[in-house]
Amino acid sequence: MKKGNLSLRLYQLAKWIDNQCTIADIGTDHGYLPYYLLDNQSICRAICCDINSGPLQNAKGTFSGARFKDKVDFRLGSGIEPLESSEVDYVVIAGMGGGLIVDILNKNISKSYSFKGFYLQPQTEQDVLRTWLLKNGFTIVNDFCVFEDEKYYEGLFVVPAKPLDTELPNGLFNEGDLIVYNQSSDKEFGHRIHRDSISIYKDYLAFKRRKYEMILSKLTEAGLSEKNSEKANLCREKLSDIDKLIQ
Repeated sequence: MKKGNLSLRLYQLAKWIDNQCTIADIGTDHGYLPYYLLDNQSICRAICCDINSGPLQNAKGTFSGARFKDKVDFRLGSGIEPLESSEVDYVVIAGMGGGLIVDILNKNISKSYSFKGFYLQPQTEQDVLRTWLLKNGFTIVNDFCVFEDEKYYEGLFVVPAKPLDTELPNGLFNEGDLIVYNQSSDKEFGHRIHRDSISIYKDYLAFKRRKYEMILSKLTEAGLSEKNSEKANLCREKLSDIDKLIQ
C-alpha cells in the first residue's frame, strides 16, 4: 500500500471522518491513514501514536518531505496514554483485537469520555467490544462492513453517550441512515448497521451462517450434539439470530 492510497478497509474509515477535525491514530504503523486525510485536506491536524519505536519511525518516514508535515505529531506510548484529555476531536483505533481496544479505553476511561468520538476497527472479539461499550456509557452510532482480501472487516463509529442528533460528523448520519438493522441481541452481528454497508452485511451474515452450520454439522456427525449440547445450542441460537436479522 502506497502512502497516497488506502486499503478499502482504511478508506471506509477515512470517508467517515469529520471534515476539518483533529484526530489521533493509535497503533499508526506507517501512518497511511493520517497521511491520506491530511493530503486530501480532510482534517486539520493529526497525532500518530504507537507503542513501538519502529512503526513510529516508519510513520515519520511516510511524512518526510510532505507539504503538511508541520500538521502531524509523533508520540511513543501505549494506547491513548500519549494524549491529553480532549486534545483531539476523534481517536482512530484500527487493526487490533476488540479485547485490546477495551483495555485501551478502560485504562483511563475519564480521558476516553473526553473525546468527541472513536472510529474503531476491531479485528477480533467484536462482540466483546460492543458489549463493553454499551455497558460503559458509549453510544454505537453505526457499524459498517467491508470485504477485502477474502476477509470481512467491521468498523464502529462510537461517541460518549449523548443524543444521536448532536455533533455527528460529515452528514453521513442523516436521520434516514441512522438505524437500518437495529439492536441485534447478539453483539457478534453488529448493533446499528449503516445503509452503505447493507449489501456487504447480508453477505457477512451468510458467511456467519455457514460457519455455525458447519460447526453444528460436525458436532452432529461426531455424535456430540447431545454430549456437547451447550456448544450445539449456542450454534442454534446464533443461527436463529442470523435468520431474524436477514428477515
